[in-house]
Amino acid sequence: MQRQDFTQMLIRRTVLAAALLLGWGALLPAAAAPVDDMPAEAAKFVDGVVHQALTTLKDGSLSREERMKRMLDLYLEGFDTRSIGIFVLGVYAGRVRGDLRDEYIKEFRQYVIRQYFARLELLGDQFTITKTAPDGEDIAWVTSALGSAGDKPYRVEWRVHKTDNGLRIFDVILEGTSLLWIQRNAFVNFLQQNGGDVEKLIAVMRVRKIGLDTPND
Repeated sequence: MQRQDFTQMLIRRTVLAAALLLGWGALLPAAAAPVDDMPAEAAKFVDGVVHQALTTLKDGSLSREERMKRMLDLYLEGFDTRSIGIFVLGVYAGRVRGDLRDEYIKEFRQYVIRQYFARLELLGDQFTITKTAPDGEDIAWVTSALGSAGDKPYRVEWRVHKTDNGLRIFDVILEGTSLLWIQRNAFVNFLQQNGGDVEKLIAVMRVRKIGLDTPND
């Protein structure tokens, strides 16, 4: 067999083998693409929490106290309040144990609603989710626009993670500023100035805002 004929035979066999492989490939089931539904689940979760909050805030049939009570219930259902409460204590978290920890967490939950309720009323009632993104297996970011009709909306990002009790919100980023870290800085500064006395922090939480970023200080 001449060299040229042998080369042509190899080319034909290579082409035939490739065709057979492609044919078999068409008959085999396609490999399942990895599905990461955490961002979608987080978006649905945030959408539900926010719309319930907006409905409550707009309900004129409720007194202010009733709206605050419902917002507290919604906060407990939608946010990882215990983890948030411990996180904002920073290096002083180890000082709250047993009954003191339970007392602190209970007061922290009430404190958050009291201090942020008026701000929530001012944010508007137009809410749209604009983007979602995973952050590992158990965390997702949900980006949204929140504001009043005709005004430029606020950019609000929600950090959602999986817990033993289901999805919970851990942080809210308003126009690039983490509300979680604002609260942590305020609490840590207070504790630094008061010898790390968590009981004093609890007492002050009951009567006023901790920090310098609100008019009622």
